Amino acid sequence: MDYINRLDNYDGVELAKIAQEDQYQLYDEALCIYKKFGESVEAIKILLEKQNNLKGAQEFAEKTNKKEVWTELGKAQLN
Repeated sequence: MDYINRLDNYDGVELAKIAQEDQYQLYDEALCIYKKFGESVEAIKILLEKQNNLKGAQEFAEKTNKKEVWTELGKAQLN
């Protein structure tokens, strides 16, 4: 996924939305794009909803330490 980090001048959020669609299943790529563009809430949603990775989501929440990210993690843990 190094190519994602090397690319510039693209609408990352829109590209990540396409990548996360079930027909493409490019969840890792979408996660990488969201992280690159600072979309932490969308990134944790990929971890929780698409990858069912609660442990990875918890590590991501600890790393970013943003209240909106912790909120998404808390909702997932309660469900």
